Amino acid sequence: MFSPEQILKYAEHVFPGHRFTDRPEQRLKCPIHNGRDRNFALNMSRGVWTCHSRCGSGGLVQLENHLRGGTREEATERLFRLIGMAPQYQQKQIVCTYDYVDTAGKLLFQKVRLEPKDFRFRTPVGANGYQYASPPSQRPLYGIMGVLTANCILITEGEKDADSLNMIHDWPAGPLGRIHATTAGAAGAWTDEHSMYMAGKRVVIFEDNDAKGRESSLAIAKSCHPLAQSVRIVRFDEMQEKSDVSDFLKAHSVELLLEKIRQAPSWNRLWKRSKSRRPSSRA
Repeated sequence: MFSPEQILKYAEHVFPGHRFTDRPEQRLKCPIHNGRDRNFALNMSRGVWTCHSRCGSGGLVQLENHLRGGTREEATERLFRLIGMAPQYQQKQIVCTYDYVDTAGKLLFQKVRLEPKDFRFRTPVGANGYQYASPPSQRPLYGIMGVLTANCILITEGEKDADSLNMIHDWPAGPLGRIHATTAGAAGAWTDEHSMYMAGKRVVIFEDNDAKGRESSLAIAKSCHPLAQSVRIVRFDEMQEKSDVSDFLKAHSVELLLEKIRQAPSWNRLWKRSKSRRPSSRA
């Protein structure tokens, strides 16, 4: 975890000339969309931020990635150089945090990404502390607040892919309506309780190109289709094994991704068709 001194050093780089107070949370103008209002909250002890306008939330690596682009690894290296840490480090460091909140916006737990690559879970304790432990077995959808208000839900296998999609602010206008990406946190983690939030929405499932991804997308589609307005599974068969939607966007445009969504057949229609073709059980 970054120290308060390291967080302050990076904040002074992002917000030159700003006089930071000793308050644990600073209210600033969002540097991502160059906001005019102070609706960007930066926690100076935890190194996490939230833009209450439209840019979402995340940790320092995600902020650096938003501001200067490149891969997550490049953003991590830039950040470590800016705060005076060696870019090639041996001990595991927190480079990204994924907040899981309830429908009122209360933080329930965080999934923490470490480098070298690893993951941990932690729950808030007191004002600024955390306890590392497994979260409850029934976990909310990632970014549930955005799920509640979106017309079209993009479902990915992990938080990194969901963040990559939510960073796209220039989705071409079209029939999809307001778009938000989410995940249950891992392949096989989707439950019927998650599907309740898909009622009446267009659902697009981005399938990871491996056996686990194919199994997971099928289970999600089966769970969502009784409630959703439509369900589509977008596959990346033309790419290398284990490729995902983030890999696709590294090599292709958002317009091409939208075209893949349009070409993906409605899973509802395919399911009904396959059901009607089953042999009758009547004698």
